[in-house]
Amino acid sequence: MGMAGLCTLLGCGSSSSSPTPSTMASAAPMVVTVSDAPLSNILSAQVTISAVSVSAGSASSSVSLLTQPVTVELSGLGAVQEPIEITNLAFGAYNSATITVSAAQVTYINSAGQVTTATATLS
Repeated sequence: MGMAGLCTLLGCGSSSSSPTPSTMASAAPMVVTVSDAPLSNILSAQVTISAVSVSAGSASSSVSLLTQPVTVELSGLGAVQEPIEITNLAFGAYNSATITVSAAQVTYINSAGQVTTATATLS
């Protein structure tokens, strides 16, 4: 992107006046990502993330960041981050995040060398 494009995105100009609150953005793009640190005996690790939200304190101020549940195969990610949602988030201070996992299954090699699949019972 050229300097002219950068200045357009940043709102640069020759005027020395500050932007008024009505012209300032009230939200910014937010990318929700997942990643995994691989373990040698894990063959697959699949989770369904049904909700992701952030909160500024009270439950009524909770903001959902996920529009629909997403199933992710974590073991193939390694240390790579995979985007699962791109949304806008209002500017502000958030002090907590809640992630709801509705299903999880892992296939691994147990200590006897056998391939084993375990499904989590979630409530």
